[in-house]
Amino acid sequence: DVLLDFVQDPYFTAETVKKEQGIIGQEIQMYEDDPSWRLYLGILGNLYPKDPMRIDIAGTVESISHITPEILMDSYRTFYQPTNMNLFLVGRLDPKETMAWIKQNQEQKIFVPAETPQRLFSLNDPTAHDVIPFRSLTMDIVRPKVMVGLRGTKQFDDGKERLHYKLAIDLLLDVLFDDTSDNYLRLYNNETLDDTFSYNFEMQRGFHFAYFSSDTDQMERFADEVIDILESADQQIEAARTRFEGIKKAELGRLIGLLDSPEAIANRYAGDLFAGASLMDEIATLETITIDDLYQVAKEFITPQGISVYQVVPQHQ
Repeated sequence: DVLLDFVQDPYFTAETVKKEQGIIGQEIQMYEDDPSWRLYLGILGNLYPKDPMRIDIAGTVESISHITPEILMDSYRTFYQPTNMNLFLVGRLDPKETMAWIKQNQEQKIFVPAETPQRLFSLNDPTAHDVIPFRSLTMDIVRPKVMVGLRGTKQFDDGKERLHYKLAIDLLLDVLFDDTSDNYLRLYNNETLDDTFSYNFEMQRGFHFAYFSSDTDQMERFADEVIDILESADQQIEAARTRFEGIKKAELGRLIGLLDSPEAIANRYAGDLFAGASLMDEIATLETITIDDLYQVAKEFITPQGISVYQVVPQHQ
C-alpha cells in the first residue's frame, strides 16, 4: 500500500524543488570532472551526434534551474498513470490474494482520464552514416583513456526478437573479448590494455550500441586492435568454436543463479522493451542460441560506418 500510494500521490513544492536543484546541480558538476563519465558521454556523442542520446540525461545546471513544481506535475500527469505502469512482484505471494489487495487499493482512488503517452522516436540517420569517427578531450588525468564504440542499425518488429538479438550479441562479445579469449590475453601480455579493460552492450527503445574501453598508454594501438577484432568477427567466431558452449553454459549458470535473488528477478524485468520477458524467458531464450546465431548477429551489428573512437588525454600529451 505504501509503495502504490506514494507513487500515485505526488507532492511537489517550490522549496523541495529548489533543494533538489542544488543537489542535482552538484552531481552534474561532479560528473563533469569524472574522466570515465566524460569518456562514455563522448562516445555517445560520436555515435549519435544529432540525437538526444548525446545529451547527459541529468541535463545541465542551467536547464534544471528552469524546472518548477508545475512542470513536474505536468510530467507526472503525462507518464505516472496506471495505463503506463507495471507493478512487478516477486516473493511467496498468493496471486489471488495479491490481485484482490491491488484492486482494493486502486478502487479507493480517482484517476483523471488520460491517454497513454505515445513515444514518437526516430533516429536522425538510421543507417549510422552520421557517426563521428574520432574525437578527443584533454583533462587533468595521469593515464590516457580510450573507448571504441559500435552503433547498431538493425530495427526490430517485436520484443522477443529484440531479446534474442541482445543475448546473442552478449555471447558474441564474450567470445571475442572475455578474459579467457586469445584476444584479451594477447593484448594484455603486450600491454595494449590492462585490468581496467571493459566492454558492454546496451539496448534501449529505438537504439543499441556496444563499447570497449581501457586505460592505456597505447591509445591508437588499442583502438586499431579492437576494430580489427570486430571486423574479422567471422574468423574470430570460428576460432573460438570450441569455447562457445563453455561461454554459453557459464552465462546460463549466472542467470540461473539470479533466480535466488528476488531483487535481481524484479530488476531485470524490462517491460515492453522485451515483450514483457522475465528472467525465466531470458534463460529459455539463451538456451536456444547457437554459434550460427553469432555469425548472423555479427553480420547485422558490425558495420564500418558504425564504428567510432573517443579519447580522454592527459594535459601533458
